[in-house]
Amino acid sequence: MPASPRDLASSQSEDILSRLGALALELHQIQTVEALLEAGARAAREIFESDRALVYQILPGSDGVVLAESTSSGTPAMVGHLIGDPCLEARWMEPYRQGRTHAIDDIDHSSLEPCHLKLLAQLQVKANLVAPIVVPAIATQADHLWGLLILHEYQPRAWQPLHHQVLKHLGIHLWLGLSNCQMQQALSQSHQRETRWQTALEAAADGVWDWNVASNRVFFSHEWKTMLGYSEQEIGDTLTEWSSRVHPDDLEYVNEALQQHLAGHTTAYRSEHRMRAKDGSWHWILDRGKVVTWQPDGNPLRMVGTHVDITPQKCLEQLLRERDDKLRKISEQIPGVIYQYRLHPSGQSCFPYASEAIRHIYEVTPEQVKTNAQPVLDRLHSDDRDLVVEGILKSFNTLEIWQDEYRVCLPERGLRWLEGHAMPEKLADGSVLWHGYIQDITPRKHMEALLEREMQQERMITLIDHRIMASLDLETILQTTVDDVRQFLDTDRVLVYRLNPDWSGVVMTESVGPEWMPLLSQTITDSCFVRTQGKGYHDNHVNVVNDVYAVGFSACHLGLLAWMQVRAKLVVPIVQDDHLWGLLIAHHCQGPRQWQESESRLLQQLAHQLALAIQHAELHQQLQAANQELEQISNTDALTQVHNRRYFDQNLLRTLHQARQTQHPLALILCDIDYFKQYNDTYGHPAGDTCLMAVAQALQQCLKRPTDVLARYGGEEFAIILPHTNLSGAIAVVQQIQRAIAALHLQHSAHPSSQWVTLSFGLVARVPTGRTSPQALIDQADQALYQAKAAGRNRYCCAALPAE
Repeated sequence: MPASPRDLASSQSEDILSRLGALALELHQIQTVEALLEAGARAAREIFESDRALVYQILPGSDGVVLAESTSSGTPAMVGHLIGDPCLEARWMEPYRQGRTHAIDDIDHSSLEPCHLKLLAQLQVKANLVAPIVVPAIATQADHLWGLLILHEYQPRAWQPLHHQVLKHLGIHLWLGLSNCQMQQALSQSHQRETRWQTALEAAADGVWDWNVASNRVFFSHEWKTMLGYSEQEIGDTLTEWSSRVHPDDLEYVNEALQQHLAGHTTAYRSEHRMRAKDGSWHWILDRGKVVTWQPDGNPLRMVGTHVDITPQKCLEQLLRERDDKLRKISEQIPGVIYQYRLHPSGQSCFPYASEAIRHIYEVTPEQVKTNAQPVLDRLHSDDRDLVVEGILKSFNTLEIWQDEYRVCLPERGLRWLEGHAMPEKLADGSVLWHGYIQDITPRKHMEALLEREMQQERMITLIDHRIMASLDLETILQTTVDDVRQFLDTDRVLVYRLNPDWSGVVMTESVGPEWMPLLSQTITDSCFVRTQGKGYHDNHVNVVNDVYAVGFSACHLGLLAWMQVRAKLVVPIVQDDHLWGLLIAHHCQGPRQWQESESRLLQQLAHQLALAIQHAELHQQLQAANQELEQISNTDALTQVHNRRYFDQNLLRTLHQARQTQHPLALILCDIDYFKQYNDTYGHPAGDTCLMAVAQALQQCLKRPTDVLARYGGEEFAIILPHTNLSGAIAVVQQIQRAIAALHLQHSAHPSSQWVTLSFGLVARVPTGRTSPQALIDQADQALYQAKAAGRNRYCCAALPAE
């Protein structure tokens, strides 16, 4: 926001005092009333940054005229306008004559009379501040209200006591300027007046003195005397009347300034010092004078000058100094720097004001950057400099609030994070002045980074946990874990090390950078680990080694680590039910590393999850093996150990469906041991079981493809499914089986046509259609088997395929 009187006691106090002093000199040097009033109105508006400033002369009655005005562009001019205020004489004239100021913060919330409220509403005024311009009458000592110095605001504004003092001070200087102009006009109209009055009026002072240096006699004007509380008769005409009243602490300085002028070293005499009044109080006096007449020998003859009581100004300066001191003390307690930064259109920049904290924030002094901001810009981190400058330029062009977080590189404290906020203000010369605050947020950034890393860690743990839950494949679980951990830790190698019963170990899973040696499947034996049998790791001990060469490892152990290219390591145990299953290890190969506690906790959490995952995976493997065994049992004939009727039915349905999809031929063979009842009756059922097992083994050996299926169909009957097999292929299989059965030489004395065990076969082979069912194939094969038996057994018959 732009600077205002509300800020005068802070960052711009020195500036406003300087401007007030410069304004006083300017007003005292102006020769015409018109120029004087215009300068006063312009200065009042600029200092207060108000919407309008007026110099209003009070005319007899209730009317007045606007003699001078300073306003924003586009606002109708009021110079020369007569403005009547019927409330002025009745209510405000006497308080103004007594030197009082008056302010209205918001006319809509004021107790103004309707007549005054109507007048302000016509002028579009929402708030105003009024100070009187009182002209003391020299002859009668009766003060005369010459006019008013008025500030107008088009929006409500909260006026402060300091505003009243500053505007009143400006009114005093306007009166002094008016007095000066009036004196100048009087002198130009009457050259017969006394020379001392002409010279004194040219100095534009309150009190006039005229010193005859040769006689050491001094004329003190009435105002000079009354200024200090004395009557006309109480002050004589000697120089001691003046010197005896100068404050002892100021006398040496004052005499030095006076002697410098008398000696001709300065063009005029000027001094600000304290003088004792009649009541014992001390008044601050602006004492100015000049030698106007010189003796023939070059010595001063006559010197005239003025006294101006500047006690209110000095009180204001003291107040501002006290406030500045308070602000300085407050700013010293604030951890950041309060500053003003100014950027010119040419690109030149500086810090007109910076609190002492800039020594800590940027490690520069306020003096180093007062006229050139480059020492601060040089501190910006190279990766952030362009973005910071871009943000400043954007604020320069748009007048938006500048705020940014960026890094600086300081000579002593190194890399630091800073945060800045500043309000821009456009100045008349096109430059922009920012009022802002910058603080060191490095601890916060470190905390944010720590929290972000912990959040990433939690997300990673959750992700790995979900993957573990989604997969029971141990190899996938371990590989996913080591890949994620290596990426998160930004380290060179992460591995899972499985311990053997002899306390050696093998690298089961590994994630390693391309520039480092892989250790996967390596069997690694650590003699110390074997000797202690992993002592310590059973208690979930975490082994943190920041530098393998700084912890006192034995030479053999260092040799093993050097072979593995390890410079720092972090090792956590994987424990299952108090049993040390293995280790989860992170290796840093490129150099020493300061492992963080959060990284150690991460590996501990993951090791715990891995232990559960490994246990679940192993249980799953055991369950799968058990299920496979159960599946095998449920699909296997207990006597012959070939597939049973249940498996045959399921496989035939599945194989038939595939044959329909691919339109490949499918063959089905049903075979029966000839005269098996007679075999049992002759040799007994145990021998019959042995015969069944021998036949089943011979049949199984004749099937060469893994897709071929042999099943015990029932009793002494077997079924064979041959995918991708036509009729000639099925016949070839049957003939091979016949040779295999004959080679068994299983004696069958009850066989009517052979002394050996024989088989009868029924075959069907076809490319199935959509209407071909499993039962249809079985029926066709069974019909062919019936034909083989009817024809004398020990033979095969092929089914005739009906039209479908």
